[in-house]
Amino acid sequence: MNIKMLKAALVGLVLSVSGFANAGLITISQTQEITSDGQGFSFNFSMLPVEISNLQFFVNVNGDYSIGQNEFLELTFQDFSGLIKLSPTGVDSNTINEFSLNEFDFDTINCCINHNISASFSIGSTPSTFLQGNNFIVYLQNSSDVRDDTAWYPEHLDFVEIGFTYTTDVPEPSTLAIFALGIMGLASRRFKKQ
Repeated sequence: MNIKMLKAALVGLVLSVSGFANAGLITISQTQEITSDGQGFSFNFSMLPVEISNLQFFVNVNGDYSIGQNEFLELTFQDFSGLIKLSPTGVDSNTINEFSLNEFDFDTINCCINHNISASFSIGSTPSTFLQGNNFIVYLQNSSDVRDDTAWYPEHLDFVEIGFTYTTDVPEPSTLAIFALGIMGLASRRFKKQ
């Protein structure tokens, strides 16, 4: 009877200490080079996990986005109506209710021609609604005034980067649970020999 109680206690211990662990912040992104004036881009993210939390979207662009020149970029998303318009002065327009601005930054990289715009947005809808079918397409369109300056300034790296950050829970047995299973195996072997 004592052996059965010991086994039940160990099984209870194993079940109580094993569980889920947070995998941490996961970032997925795609980058494309700006190669022409007023260029448009399409980013296809496939096989995104649906069971995630803290979903955020970010955009990071580097190129000819000058203040006072009416240079901007527009973001649209498959299955969402509306758009997000970014310029050197900030978020000029956001007609997508699910996206709320977390952070915006504008930096001049060198002199007056090469600039960086970065922005991140929290996505308010539940990830499973947002990521229907584990596939998501983002479209980015530069205004016609955003030029490809690499012909004049080959040292400039003009690019657009789009991505997501999220956290996910993954099953992970704890070290104590594995240790307890080993002790149970040793104890049952010892008592079977007697």
